[in-house]
Amino acid sequence: MTTRRATKRNIRRGNGEGAIYQRQETKRDGTTITRWCASVSLEHGKRKVLYGKSHDEVVQKLTLAMRDAQLGMPMPPERLTVERFLADWLANTVKPSRRAGTLLRFRGCANCSTNSCRRSQVG
Repeated sequence: MTTRRATKRNIRRGNGEGAIYQRQETKRDGTTITRWCASVSLEHGKRKVLYGKSHDEVVQKLTLAMRDAQLGMPMPPERLTVERFLADWLANTVKPSRRAGTLLRFRGCANCSTNSCRRSQVG
């Protein structure tokens, strides 16, 4: 009788512990890309998929994402737009620490900025 050695890749995860898997994608030019993916369940049945180059990198990202989900912190979207960044910045950074007039001027500047580059991505 042979015993199966437990490694980090053949241990099954329980419900709600996320999933880690390897994914291969073929580009249009015929090259194949292999990357690691992890997915974590959020409220209302939604899932967040995280990507990385190695298994260890994805495990670290999954651990942080699950901790943030348990603490009730919102998961940031993968593609942060300028419009969403400015709205969050105004609501969470400027509003609590500035006077109402400053907030109104900042909102006006943010609206002008977002009208010209509404769908541009940050970073």
